[in-house]
Amino acid sequence: MILTILYMFFCKETNTRIDAKIKLIGDVVPTYLKLLRDPHFISSVIISGIGMSAMILYVTISPFLLQTQFQLTPIQYGWVTSLVGIGIILGRFTNGFISNKVGNFISLKYSTILLFFSGSLILISIAVNSLNIFMLMFSVLIALYAQVSMRSNSMYIALLPHTKVRGSAGYLFACGEHLAAFFRGSIISLISFIGVGRLGFLYLLFAALAYYILVKYMNCIPSARSKITI
Repeated sequence: MILTILYMFFCKETNTRIDAKIKLIGDVVPTYLKLLRDPHFISSVIISGIGMSAMILYVTISPFLLQTQFQLTPIQYGWVTSLVGIGIILGRFTNGFISNKVGNFISLKYSTILLFFSGSLILISIAVNSLNIFMLMFSVLIALYAQVSMRSNSMYIALLPHTKVRGSAGYLFACGEHLAAFFRGSIISLISFIGVGRLGFLYLLFAALAYYILVKYMNCIPSARSKITI
């Protein structure tokens, strides 16, 4: 809070070259209200929050799941976690390339489908009694790659139309993303059943919700179909 106050009163506005009349303090609240009334911006925030929820879900239950249900030792769990981290890093590198090829909107749609596929794979493996650690981690890697794509593309789509207020839009986007993830995490904690089935079910639920929002509220955004230019 102290840093925010110091910033507001002692740091100069950097967008005066774009708009000479802009004011650091006076324009902040109207800008936030304008962004909050933008359904496309809010939809992007919610989808990004869904992606973050998918990651938080795995991080929350993985120690109990892998060490209790699959009997991994702490050292083995550490190696598995390292592999998951490598998967996330590869996802960040490949997401930009794919988005450049097909566009951010299509890449975002594919990522929701991948998340749905991940949840389906887990539940089908449980149903046919063929779930093992390799199948589980393969499904998790798909889901974590999907959440990287969901968050990256959602942010790009949300901020692209707001170039003159990108700082405010980015700040509000980050706050909204974490708030959405926290809200879903609170709901998840109320679900009574636990274990790998919970993971698969919630991946399905997250993917269905993200796909609905994507098609319902973001299907007609011109910027959502553009490609990354940075």
